[in-house]
Amino acid sequence: MEKLKDKFWQLVSIVLAASLIITIVKLNDISIKLDSMQNNYTAALNNLQSIINGLYSDVEELIENKASPLTSIEVDFGDLNAENKTVPLTVTVIPKSFDSDTVVNMVINDVTYKAEYDAKGAYFVTKDFSLFDYVDTVTVLVSTNIGTQTQVEWLDVGYLYQKTLPVINAEFSGDVRYTFGNTAVVNGTIIADIIENESVSIKSIKAVTEVNGQIVWSDDVAIEGSLVTFNHSKSYNVPREEVLSMYLLMEDSLGFVHKYQLMSRMWDSSNQMHIEAMYEGETIYDSDGNLMHTPIQPK
Repeated sequence: MEKLKDKFWQLVSIVLAASLIITIVKLNDISIKLDSMQNNYTAALNNLQSIINGLYSDVEELIENKASPLTSIEVDFGDLNAENKTVPLTVTVIPKSFDSDTVVNMVINDVTYKAEYDAKGAYFVTKDFSLFDYVDTVTVLVSTNIGTQTQVEWLDVGYLYQKTLPVINAEFSGDVRYTFGNTAVVNGTIIADIIENESVSIKSIKAVTEVNGQIVWSDDVAIEGSLVTFNHSKSYNVPREEVLSMYLLMEDSLGFVHKYQLMSRMWDSSNQMHIEAMYEGETIYDSDGNLMHTPIQPK
């Protein structure tokens, strides 16, 4: 009798264990399905939000276009004046409606210019700007017998020198170690991306290393295409609290010198290295050493 009871309870235990396993498997399956449903729901919600954002953007653009007094706007650049270092910039607009009494003014860099009419419904302003002027927007004022409408347009011009002079972008990738005896060991690769220009050519490029503002090494860089890569492995004597810096110097055919900072390091009295602040882009000097442009955005 006792054996039958034992077998019975063993059977019950097996059945309960099997039921528990089945339940766990089903719960796990349900959990997976719920996770999948939640992921699908989240993806659908994100997609819907993206569609809504796109619709809002389209509606805003339609409203702006409808409210704008302009049918079109164009920007053109003339030829570089090498002597005056200027570039003529022409902004042309076509109002949606105009008549013989229509007057169009444009405000560029806080200066107001009266636009000329070309007898084809277009109004234009042509002005000379310095290579180092920054132009981003134009405010167009269209005056008719009804009143004056104002429209601010993004020109996407930026610094004019970037559209006229060759431009250099570069980086140093490698290791800078400070060892005993005030020795800094530089070992890495310099990569320079050069954007050439038809009207202004590149005369030379130099790699330069300074310690506390004094040049301790320089070498000419061979220009072989728009991408220049070369290795640099050298040791320099750098006393503590003095700054080790490396940069590229590019001279163009107008005499402008483009300086692109690659790296700047300083080691304090505790042998701790400090990375000096640098800025993205070129610092440009004229042939007399006068500063013409300096970057403002930190790397």
